[in-house]
Amino acid sequence: MHAPAPPTDPSSVAEASLTVPEELAAAGLSLLPEYVSAAEEAELLAFHDSQEWDSTVRRRTQHYGARFDYLSKRAAADAAPLPEPLSRLAARLLSAPALLPWPATGWEERVQATVNEYQPGVGIAAHVDTHSAFGDGIAALTLGAGIAFRLTHAGGSDHSLWLPPRSLLVLCGAVRYDWKHAIASRRWDRVGGAWRARGRRVSVTLRQLNRASLAAAGSAPVCGCAWPALCDAQPGGTPLALPTRIHGAAATYKAT
Repeated sequence: MHAPAPPTDPSSVAEASLTVPEELAAAGLSLLPEYVSAAEEAELLAFHDSQEWDSTVRRRTQHYGARFDYLSKRAAADAAPLPEPLSRLAARLLSAPALLPWPATGWEERVQATVNEYQPGVGIAAHVDTHSAFGDGIAALTLGAGIAFRLTHAGGSDHSLWLPPRSLLVLCGAVRYDWKHAIASRRWDRVGGAWRARGRRVSVTLRQLNRASLAAAGSAPVCGCAWPALCDAQPGGTPLALPTRIHGAAATYKAT
């Protein structure tokens, strides 16, 4: 089945940059092209397609190390352990000390992985990964098709960045805590002055758990970040309120 024709008005979709804008780089964003080979990409896709997918939200997901609860926005210790392919990926990330601000030892017990499947037309609303559940340093590997990734700041900055297949996106510091990111729900992106039809993208996102987020229900998570505006775990924060994407649910939440 062919994708529907792209919009007739090119100006209706912001063109995705092929390089990282200086503002985002200064805020802590890195993009590493061809982080895995085509063979490694095929191996990872085959592995995840051999596992069970969760259809709780509109996009299919898998969780390892800890399960992220989309209603409570907390991490629950009832997920399968990090499988060998993802442990190997995490070890590779940590072999470059300047890439992620994670501890050199003991990280194995704190790594959480979420695998998302984005079919053409499926996106995710603008959000900040919950401060209370996850620490600094988020790494997202793009498998399959590339996609336009949007980042916005309350100060008015708005960027669309192209994530090519097999690239690794790393968010640290301000861009992790104080910038919202999103993927528009559409079937076409504007890249290099032309329309590009979306394909199936599978993202593998590795994050560092805040151990307090695994505490018993009712305990108050604490975040000591320097960016309270979108923080769900410190006084004075004004977290984003969005509708859930949980099938059959009408609840709202502060951040994802």
